[in-house]
Amino acid sequence: MQQLIDEFKSIPGVVGASVFRPKQGVVCHNLPALFKADRINEIGKHLVKIHAAGRHNFPDLAEVMVNYEEATILCRQFQGGDFLIAVCDPGVNFNLLTMSMNLAIQDFQGTELASVPAPPPSAAPVPADEKPAVVSPTVRKVDPTALRESGELAEPMQILLQSLTKIMGPMAMIVFDDAVIAWATGQTPSLSNLNTLLDLLCEEIGDQENAGRYRSLVKKQLSLEES
Repeated sequence: MQQLIDEFKSIPGVVGASVFRPKQGVVCHNLPALFKADRINEIGKHLVKIHAAGRHNFPDLAEVMVNYEEATILCRQFQGGDFLIAVCDPGVNFNLLTMSMNLAIQDFQGTELASVPAPPPSAAPVPADEKPAVVSPTVRKVDPTALRESGELAEPMQILLQSLTKIMGPMAMIVFDDAVIAWATGQTPSLSNLNTLLDLLCEEIGDQENAGRYRSLVKKQLSLEES
């Protein structure tokens, strides 16, 4: 399967691809490191639901394409119920993309799927009277989209995202949302600590030169104190 997605990534405009198995999650992928494992699994689950809903109304539906401002995601089911998912630039040649996907899947048909190791044996159950009480921690839930669309943070966060898109292209939205969630985990998001979010985004960019360009783009439009 790794060879399948590696061949697919060679298509012009394809950022990377993954194979998603509904009961297991991501089997393999060659997406950039900026795509966190949890987010790739989350995207796969959403696309499988969209595909299932589409097949309910259109039984002959072959693939699902979701268009965002920063990226296009194509999802196609193939043998064994697995899904091939590709993240592409918005201007990708759709005809070339679907034709290449069909050819790649046809070449792959008939090959054996990589064996999935059996899960380790379960530990012996703890007697009912000896089970320790489990206290679920309180987890702060944050909706990055809501923060961008309303409230005092809406305008500065849109500036942060738009500037990040100029640096990172189609991956910006995913990186931005991950950083916002991390930012909001240990503190209440506010204008006073917005510079912390900027620092997190610069760390995600990774490259010092591009991080500096991003910081300059933001500070031309926002007044932020130095961290």
